[in-house]
Amino acid sequence: MTDETIDYVNNWEKELEKINGNELTDFFNRFQTLYPIYNRLYNDAFRIEQVKNKELNRISDYEKATVFVRDFIGSDLIIDNLKADNRIEDIKAISDLIDNKVFHINLRDGIGQEKFDKQLSKNLMNEQDNSIRAKAVLSVIYNVRCNLVHGYKNLEEHQRMLLEPVQNLLRTIFDTLKHRLK
Repeated sequence: MTDETIDYVNNWEKELEKINGNELTDFFNRFQTLYPIYNRLYNDAFRIEQVKNKELNRISDYEKATVFVRDFIGSDLIIDNLKADNRIEDIKAISDLIDNKVFHINLRDGIGQEKFDKQLSKNLMNEQDNSIRAKAVLSVIYNVRCNLVHGYKNLEEHQRMLLEPVQNLLRTIFDTLKHRLK
């Protein structure tokens, strides 16, 4: 990591430490503080890899946050770290929220995309292929971020059911990516 990125991460982590409550706003604020750090790290990782591999073309932000991060860290390490941090229950909770149609993760113009959500839920619970499962976890994180930022979400108590497990997953992914970049 560059010195500038280290400073950036350290400053945001200091802000994150200040958010230690369990109010709904705390869950929103933790997620919205963690995600910019994650974004900075995966963009830095991509730039580092581009220097090493001139064939690595520009890719969408979604691909960087999901496929690239999965491949950069490694699917097995992502899933192993999620297991070590006891985050498999968070994955199951998100899958259940999708299956019970409590939340749509994949939206198009604000409309839930049930077909894609069903596949996402199936992929989250895929215990045979860490590559599929890791990408599904990263997709949930990315899509929730997009839904919060672009979806004009209001603070509603039931969102805690999704935000808590997603922020837990994001924390583990962030820590794993940060460690990988050191």
